[in-house]
Amino acid sequence: MEKLLAELGAPELTDEEVFNHLQYALNTPYAKTHLANLMEAKRKAAAEAEGTEAGSLAD
Repeated sequence: MEKLLAELGAPELTDEEVFNHLQYALNTPYAKTHLANLMEAKRKAAAEAEGTEAGSLAD
């Protein structure tokens, strides 16, 4: 987070300011949708991997 803020030219921020900014950013509708999509993709990948492992055990 600090690296990204530095790249944006943000001045030195306190831990509390960084936390507040992160909390705000993650509560936007875009971030919530993006995170939900990411989690769904991870669930699907895990289920597919589990199916592949189960299939290889049946051989």
